[in-house]
Amino acid sequence: MVLQILVPFMLAGLGTVSAGMLLEVVQNWDVFQEVTEIFILVPAVLGMKGNLEMTLASRLSTALQATVLGLLASLMATLLGWMAEGTLPLHHVMLLCSTSISTAFVASLLQGIIMVGVIIGSKRMGINPDNVATPMAASFGDLISLALLACFSQWFYSLMGANHRSAQVLLLLVIPGQLIFLHLIHLMKGGQTVPSPLLTVSFLSASLIQVFSLLCAADCMVHCLWRRGKDPDSYSIPYLTALGDLLGTALLSLAFVILWCIGDSGSV
Repeated sequence: MVLQILVPFMLAGLGTVSAGMLLEVVQNWDVFQEVTEIFILVPAVLGMKGNLEMTLASRLSTALQATVLGLLASLMATLLGWMAEGTLPLHHVMLLCSTSISTAFVASLLQGIIMVGVIIGSKRMGINPDNVATPMAASFGDLISLALLACFSQWFYSLMGANHRSAQVLLLLVIPGQLIFLHLIHLMKGGQTVPSPLLTVSFLSASLIQVFSLLCAADCMVHCLWRRGKDPDSYSIPYLTALGDLLGTALLSLAFVILWCIGDSGSV
């Protein structure tokens, strides 16, 4: 019994120390020096992940909750940054929102996979999962979230620094465009059904992730084709079209499964 508690306790402490050491390293990265509002996101994201993963257990809806809270955390960081500086460039706002949402969603999925493995392993070894899962969730949640936050923010910063103006415009058009489509579907149905707030949020989140993933894939693919002396228009479009269909179907399916698990009918 003592061993079951001591080992996870030591691992939890090691994870917290590792997260602090990682923050000491990444704070000197260009994105942290240029977009200082990311420092506001650090305690918000780490605190959010700690609270979510402590109650993870076996709830698939945690991923959706993390995504929504990630968006709220980024908006709060944007507001605080604007209050402190008096101004906040639009590309900083986009970077904060993209980083926070991506970090929360991916970290929640990774943490869920780790927790499933820990619980299965604990049961096979005859160890009480309650003594192991909670401290490990808190420990690895901080480390994974901080690592993803740093990587996503640096990645987005590099993309935005490459004058991808068209990509920024496309991302800005995703949410208003999809809201218009939802409203048109509502009108075509004779106004009889209204999408629930959770359905709307999950649909918009899936759309953002799909478009951003396609933009990143297009950027990498086009540069790779250019280096090999091939025409990107001839080679990249079929792959991106197929990838868009695959991502859209997979993300919508995941959103519907999450809504079904939490008992949301999708309409009001």
